[in-house]
Amino acid sequence: MIDIFITHDWHRRADIDQITHCLDQAFGLGWRNFGNPWYDPCIKLSSPEGAALVCEILETQVSPSHVLIFLPSVYSTSSRGRTWAGAALDMARRYKIPVIGLLADGAVPPPDVTDLADRWVGLSELPQAVMAVSNP
Repeated sequence: MIDIFITHDWHRRADIDQITHCLDQAFGLGWRNFGNPWYDPCIKLSSPEGAALVCEILETQVSPSHVLIFLPSVYSTSSRGRTWAGAALDMARRYKIPVIGLLADGAVPPPDVTDLADRWVGLSELPQAVMAVSNP
């Protein structure tokens, strides 16, 4: 079983759906998405308590993962995305979890995120990259 955390945005699902479809095709039931987006309207992110709670939840999702898939669009499109994707990346580094940056096939990573992933691949290469770095 391969446990994967995918950086995500709570409000945009198209990227995640495409990635999960790719991983489903490659691994079937042999993988789990630990970065499953959810939104609890009771958590007030702007409060210190709310931010701390989300950070704790994020850590419970990232820490057991075998690989983190990093979407630069999540990191680059908003300050909130940068905050939470950055936190997930920091946790991955702390737990020595490999980070795969995901780009459109044939694209190159934007300069501001190049160093944030251990490896950059397109969607068509993702399953092979996951197998190469995961050690379930």
